[in-house]
Amino acid sequence: MKKILVIDDNEEILQLIKRILIKNDYIIDCKTSLNPNNLDILKGYSLILLDVMLGTNYDGFDICRKIRDEILTPIVFITAKTTEEDLLEGFSAGGDDYIKKPFTPNELLARVNAHIRREDRKDEQRDLIVYGDINIYKDEKVVYVREEKIELTNKEFAIIELLATNPSRVFTQEQIYDRIYDYDSDSLYRGISEFVYQIRNKFKKLDINPITTVRGIGYKWKIEA
Repeated sequence: MKKILVIDDNEEILQLIKRILIKNDYIIDCKTSLNPNNLDILKGYSLILLDVMLGTNYDGFDICRKIRDEILTPIVFITAKTTEEDLLEGFSAGGDDYIKKPFTPNELLARVNAHIRREDRKDEQRDLIVYGDINIYKDEKVVYVREEKIELTNKEFAIIELLATNPSRVFTQEQIYDRIYDYDSDSLYRGISEFVYQIRNKFKKLDINPITTVRGIGYKWKIEA
């Protein structure tokens, strides 16, 4: 089930949106305000519905600008501000779409469904591998854990991709070496264990260990990382 975050300072609108979307099998979290400096609470959602005119220090445009570089989730503004200037400001702030107030239940649901389907198609096009909170984008050679990008070297990503693509298989150090190095490389097999060590350290801060050591053989992807 897809998880959606709704931010609006009007409690009646929050409850209306919640009722509409829960009926259609979405998981909904509601907030009347948001501190954009706390990005952790924005992670793990498939869509964010964000009111523009929040009665706080930050309006919806401010929030979107501050989080856009870190949060990849689509952001749809819910707003009564519908002049051309307002729309342009919202898109330039990093918004993906608008739902104009007042809206009908059918309109809200149609917009939400459209964005969820679009993101699903993007995931397919990116050749995405998902294990729990780990998202591996093979084409882009990047890994995210709960929206946080893990900084990896090319060789570290190559090892992750190899193991995650073949989760039921155990690879020896020699087999991993053969897959990630050119044949004329002067690197040694024992360098593979150092790469695995570095990968584990980078995931450790998020309480995840994605690679299992199979004693006497090699390494295997830990499906429930």
